[in-house]
Amino acid sequence: MNFSLQSILNQRPPDQEIWIFAYGSLMWNPEISFDQSILATIQGFHRSFCLWSTEHRGTKEFPGLVLGLEPGGSCIGRALRIPPELKDTQLVQIWEREMITGAYEPQWVHVESAIGRLEAIAFVVKLDHPKYVCPTMQVEAKGKRILEAKGKRGPCVEYLKQTIQYLRKAQIHDSKLENLYQCVREIQSQQSSQRSIGG
Repeated sequence: MNFSLQSILNQRPPDQEIWIFAYGSLMWNPEISFDQSILATIQGFHRSFCLWSTEHRGTKEFPGLVLGLEPGGSCIGRALRIPPELKDTQLVQIWEREMITGAYEPQWVHVESAIGRLEAIAFVVKLDHPKYVCPTMQVEAKGKRILEAKGKRGPCVEYLKQTIQYLRKAQIHDSKLENLYQCVREIQSQQSSQRSIGG
């Protein structure tokens, strides 16, 4: 078993329920088996396009951007409960997906939900990792990169679009992501107008 996975499991009793805090593509494309999924909120972190993606949504030559949890604020997502009998296989699967670059640090976090306070594993960005995006990167620059990059899992803009669609459907308002999405739409509109003029 992966060292970081074993390490985080060792921090809690072996019979403790395992919940995963999903805040990005894990919400709409979890690729793991779970038996409960509930709205959940964590304090002290917020969702942000703050990681370069050279695999899933970009390439080494032209990295895309993906979501991470940065310090500060709060974040509404979903808590996914892993069935005890599937714990080993499903955690290995999610580790292989989320820890491919080592840019996340899995942590136990407190989440508030309709069924009370829970502890869940969240994938928090490592601020000293080379793939961490400078927090001063402007929204326009992020929007342009998201619109142009694509990787093994498809265009970066689809990742943003599907996240926005899921959040809206779940009635989760994220003003920063909405602003970023609006910026992307405006860039698309400008590019379309320029092509029309040029054509």
